[in-house]
Amino acid sequence: MAFAGEKTLTLGARQTTGGVANPMNFDHAAHRTVLKDFIRAVQGGTTPAVTGQSALRVQQVIEAIMTSSKTGAAVDLQASAMIA
Repeated sequence: MAFAGEKTLTLGARQTTGGVANPMNFDHAAHRTVLKDFIRAVQGGTTPAVTGQSALRVQQVIEAIMTSSKTGAAVDLQASAMIA
């Protein structure tokens, strides 16, 4: 996984998504890797590979997807309150 600023994280083997019966049934290795990197950054006083701002952007995209799914309408992320 590559991030802005040329940081990379190695996540291991290719992951699969959860099945229809249980969408949360997926390998959590990527989440653990990001959390370990965050802990390392806090302890070392450095910037984590995934910043709070980049995580917020992802969350805003997820919320737009959910809104679009519920309403059936497109969600304009440029017009929404996306934080730059």
